Amino acid sequence: YVLAKAIQFREGRLLINLGNVLFRQEQYEEALEKFQGALDLSAKKDTALWMDALNNFGSAHFNSGNFKAAIPYFEQSLSLQRAVGNLKAQLPIIYNIAYAQSKIKAIETSGQTIQEGIRLANELGEASWVAKFHTRQGIDYSDQGYYIQSIQAHQKALAIQDSLGNQNAVANA
Repeated sequence: YVLAKAIQFREGRLLINLGNVLFRQEQYEEALEKFQGALDLSAKKDTALWMDALNNFGSAHFNSGNFKAAIPYFEQSLSLQRAVGNLKAQLPIIYNIAYAQSKIKAIETSGQTIQEGIRLANELGEASWVAKFHTRQGIDYSDQGYYIQSIQAHQKALAIQDSLGNQNAVANA
């Protein structure tokens, strides 16, 4: 049983790695096939493999422009990260959910997700993530025509990035 589980994990990890290579080559459909294979292999038995496969599946959908399909995979990955108590790993997933929500014009939901990300990033002392969420918030406000709120959100992001001495991020805030 232990040997079978180890082989299954290696095969699943191999499929994820192959999927990641295809993903980087922008071959999203082929990447999705590899990630689906990893999902099928893990069948919720290996949490780490399952989380990676779900998140990568969401990313492949996102990058192929299928934002709505990406969200449930990100949400499942986030749920598993919460279950294992991996707080820091939740930040990029929350960000990806918010970004996908804004892409499908679910702005109210995206705003709630951004606030959740800001709260968690503050709780963890992850200032750069707080800034990233404020930048995303500023973009969403601008897309809605709320320019004053957009400026305020971008100014918050800028102040945080400046305080961190992150000049590249300051330029993007």
